[in-house]
Amino acid sequence: MDDNKREFFRVNDHAYVRIKYVPRNHVKQIAKEVYYGTGLEGIVLANRKVLESIAGLKARDSQLSFALEAMNEKMDEILSIAQGGSAEKTKAQPINFSIGGCRFYTNEAYSLNEAIDITIRFSDQEEIRALALVRNISKVDDNAFGEYEMAVQFRAISKANASVVEKHVMARQQEELRARAEAKQNG
Repeated sequence: MDDNKREFFRVNDHAYVRIKYVPRNHVKQIAKEVYYGTGLEGIVLANRKVLESIAGLKARDSQLSFALEAMNEKMDEILSIAQGGSAEKTKAQPINFSIGGCRFYTNEAYSLNEAIDITIRFSDQEEIRALALVRNISKVDDNAFGEYEMAVQFRAISKANASVVEKHVMARQQEELRARAEAKQNG
């Protein structure tokens, strides 16, 4: 562990990632939105409740749960567009993240220090939004998630969203530590 002091500060997971370029003259505006919200947070919370309800319905009424899932996907697209994104589909991808930033794949090439508006939705449907700066970008063999690997540093993130990231980092660390302990015991 002494070799890599950051070992337990970064974790790997899968999440949905949406990014949008932020022109320099809009950085302050986006930072305010990130800190204070856009007024759409209620929709995000309602979406979480819908997903929980759909999960409960699957065993009892598969046709109804299928219809609700389709409606939910449509609402996700509407919400994405309302938040300034596009209706482009995203899929869960490998993401390496910490409390200070993350690394993920994209098809768009950004320059170092460019600002981006990033939204990350974890598998439990918790979603965070941050203003981030591109700190590293490298071309990788084209894979299912994008031809560039990009690392960003969070520059503006609300306390609530920082808490969500911290919670996910801690949970993943615990899972990884358990897996390492089991692997060590087994061989």
